[in-house]
Amino acid sequence: MKKQLAPRRKIHLKDDAGFRTGLPLRKYPTLYSAVWKLLSVPVGNLAPMRIPRNRHTAAISPTLRDLIRKHVDSLEPCAFDAVRKDTLDFARRKRGGAVENPEAYVEDVQSLFVESVGKRIVTPILALLDGPFRQQSYSAVESVYEVETDLVDTLALQVVEQLPTALNTIIVSIPPDFGAAEKVLNEFFAEREAKERIKAFFEDFATADAYQEMRDLTNYMRLGGESLQMYLYVCELRFGTAVFPIFYIPSSVTLDEKSGDLTVEFDPHLYVHKRAIDYIVQEIESSAVKLALSPIDDRIIYLDPQKPFLDEIDRILARMSATFDLVGDFDVRQPKIETVASANLRLSKTAYFAVFDKSDEALLNDYEALLTAVDEDQKSVTDMFENIIRGFLIDEPISVRERVSDLWDQTPIHDRLVAVSPIPLNEEQRRIIMTLDDPACHFVTVQGPPGTGKSHTITAIAFNCILNRKNILILSDKQEALDVVEDKLKSALSSVRQDDDFPDPILRLGKTGSTYTRLISQSSQEKIRNHYRATKTHASSLSAETDATRRKIQQSITKTINAYATVRLNEVEELHRLEEQIEARIPCFTQTLQIPRGASHLDQLDAALAEADSALSAREFFSRRFEAGSFVALLSLVRAYSVASQLDHLRKSKPALSLFESIGPRHQSILHRFIVEYDELRMPIFGYFFRGSKVRTLNTRFGQELPCANSLDVHKRLRDLRKVHKSLIVIKQTLTEDGLADDVGEVVYRILLSDVQSCGDAKAIRHLLEARESGWNRC
Repeated sequence: MKKQLAPRRKIHLKDDAGFRTGLPLRKYPTLYSAVWKLLSVPVGNLAPMRIPRNRHTAAISPTLRDLIRKHVDSLEPCAFDAVRKDTLDFARRKRGGAVENPEAYVEDVQSLFVESVGKRIVTPILALLDGPFRQQSYSAVESVYEVETDLVDTLALQVVEQLPTALNTIIVSIPPDFGAAEKVLNEFFAEREAKERIKAFFEDFATADAYQEMRDLTNYMRLGGESLQMYLYVCELRFGTAVFPIFYIPSSVTLDEKSGDLTVEFDPHLYVHKRAIDYIVQEIESSAVKLALSPIDDRIIYLDPQKPFLDEIDRILARMSATFDLVGDFDVRQPKIETVASANLRLSKTAYFAVFDKSDEALLNDYEALLTAVDEDQKSVTDMFENIIRGFLIDEPISVRERVSDLWDQTPIHDRLVAVSPIPLNEEQRRIIMTLDDPACHFVTVQGPPGTGKSHTITAIAFNCILNRKNILILSDKQEALDVVEDKLKSALSSVRQDDDFPDPILRLGKTGSTYTRLISQSSQEKIRNHYRATKTHASSLSAETDATRRKIQQSITKTINAYATVRLNEVEELHRLEEQIEARIPCFTQTLQIPRGASHLDQLDAALAEADSALSAREFFSRRFEAGSFVALLSLVRAYSVASQLDHLRKSKPALSLFESIGPRHQSILHRFIVEYDELRMPIFGYFFRGSKVRTLNTRFGQELPCANSLDVHKRLRDLRKVHKSLIVIKQTLTEDGLADDVGEVVYRILLSDVQSCGDAKAIRHLLEARESGWNRC
């Protein structure tokens, strides 16, 4: 007999990557009791169990509660005096503008008081409690954040409610009477009462909520795909260092959209961890145990609708206790944690919610079903195995190679050269994607030595799926290969994304530091919703712009092909003759025309250049070949490139400049006004924390008055706005020195945003055109 290995199903609270996979119910006594009560109900009468927010919580430990009291008592009286002084001093300073806008005056004083409470009282005490909270809370960041916000509200609420009346007295009295405000602060923010409110706040404070843990378990399960399943583990058996669940019940968790509660439904079948029991019987040294019959008959128990889970659990545990000589009191029907033990084992009455790979369970189910079917000599089973073997080893797969080749040959050249993808593709890679789009294609084999583009091809396929709203699973037996593809995907995503602080939609399984936590965090979900709404609003225009750009490129390709098709040798000869004449008068000028470095909007002097003769004025000649159709427009563009060449140092601020699609000196004063308004809204410590509505309103105005690419969180990029404002000042100064109008600044700004790295030759072209502007007709 082959020796059985230890089963994979064990009790783990986290996986190898650090993700939470289990929730011990002993942390939440009320939830533990609710589960045990449900196990005592007949399975035919099972009702879904609801887990609302803040119903099942884990209180802070007595040690931490005592530590909080001592920290509160140690707060210096001067901290409370400083809060009162800050508030009164601010009220005195702002009294001058109170008559004109009393509501703003009251609101500003209230905000200053709240800010001072947070800075002088709440922040120092939370700094002392940060370490203990991190040890006890499920999510330290969320817990500390909630403590900070709620504790400030608790301390400031009474004063904030009483201040308006006292401040109105200050406004109407001449000279100003600050006695009422001082009385409110002394009465409702006295040191002793404030300390008692802080202590009372922490008396009922909970460091963890079962709702939050269950929500995170559910998100982890859904992100893992269809292979993961939620289970309720009942009772644990410890053997050596391994802890196995004895019973497990498949469960499903859904969110009630109306109430926001989590609803848990349980499968009416009871699964027994037979593999763990058999493994322990195999490994245990006692000969008496090895000779005893296994206490587990069936792995899946289909219960009578009139019987509860606990009836069958009690029966099996009684047999296990006898087999393994477990000693101790153990009443499975009582909702309290109990333990029985022997020399080798320890059985505990516990419960867990856990996420586990149900494929492990599915394999066992399928294996048992196949063995049963083969034993019963069912023809369908043997036919299934025959079809699998024939499909993989005998039958020749359908080849679509010729069909794809014919389709590629029929594709116009301009369609072959234009691919709607942020990843550059060659002909072979385009053909591979076309092959995968063929309905008859089931697999594609791509071969080649290292460095020939296999990983690049996989990245292109993955991105094509993303663009078509499909999910894709990439597998490899080598971690290095997955690292390469992941890096390429992230690079491609960042190239098309405006905001760098955005979670990549890539879940890397089995790797520490995967993006799972960021993907399911509340801030990421909110950011995704905001971007989705913004993108959805402009989806049709973006699609139309993409189509228009593609058509424009295709037309340019077709135009280029047609132009080169009409070139004659005598025209080439005449072109060289004309170049020699120009070179004789202006050295190196023809090289500038042949290898342009910055004038991306200038058409190359193509075959039509040969049509120009000495009778044709140069002004008219250039006007016919400049796509804008005007020599004046050509000269204006060259001047803009000349200015951009002097401002090449501004390209280092390109990440900041990309906030705007196009902006010029005429927007300078508007941008400066918004920077001032953002500065006024921002508080020294809390930033924009208490100014949410005002910031959103200001962001909306910003997007309406300035050509910003995305104004949703523009207040977070105040440093970039200052860089843009400084750049506009430099652009305006340069334009003034060159005697150019401000409207040229927007063209210069777009040039600086472009991928052109240098346009130094534009200055030489500009001097040539300006020197001969008045005498072109005589050339």
